[in-house]
Amino acid sequence: ELGALSIRSELCIFHKDKVILRPDPSFIPKVNSSFHRSMDIQLPSFCPNPSHPKERLWHTLDVRRALKVFINRTRDIRSSDALFISLNRPNRGKRMSKSAISRTIKMCIIEAYKAQNCPLPNGITAHSTRSAAANAALLANSSVEDICRAATWSSVS
Repeated sequence: ELGALSIRSELCIFHKDKVILRPDPSFIPKVNSSFHRSMDIQLPSFCPNPSHPKERLWHTLDVRRALKVFINRTRDIRSSDALFISLNRPNRGKRMSKSAISRTIKMCIIEAYKAQNCPLPNGITAHSTRSAAANAALLANSSVEDICRAATWSSVS
């Protein structure tokens, strides 16, 4: 479903304190319901106004900022308005396939574990990030309703 995200201005909306991503209306999700088709992703700014060195370092993790930089830096190679595009030839600038997005996520997870000198858990997949994120949100005291909404789950199972 990440493949449904676009950089089109009506689907990638930048605000001062967040960015809202909406799925392309032409995308048909695996579970085709109005709940799953109309789910906005709201990504708040992280440390938007850094005032000391540590905050400036944290600001580099700001998803809103990173998304703006990414869109700007890929502008000249884009032949698709998909958010996720291939940076490698022969598909440079074209929409990434589901499997390419999955491989990229898995590679990022592996590199993050390596960078922290942590052992890689068994069975890491791009899809396993959904349950890991849900568990992290629950531990951070997010409500079950908010977690289900963020994961585009219609109910707790």
